[in-house]
Amino acid sequence: MPARDFSSGSCAAYAIALAELRRPVLLVNLPRLRGTDHVSFPYWARCDSQQIHTEMSDDRRPDRIRVLSLVS
Repeated sequence: MPARDFSSGSCAAYAIALAELRRPVLLVNLPRLRGTDHVSFPYWARCDSQQIHTEMSDDRRPDRIRVLSLVS
């Protein structure tokens, strides 16, 4: 196979494209890693059994429908 010649411009464009592809992943995942959203594993890890029971007894289906409808 012939060797490919990558110019510095194409390498820079590739690096920029990779950085832009990473952005949505970080914007979605970083807020959940803080544990302030009451639905992430870091939040549940800080709760005791009574808090988990209280949180799970609330019906959040209307909230989930609202959020999912904003996504779509």
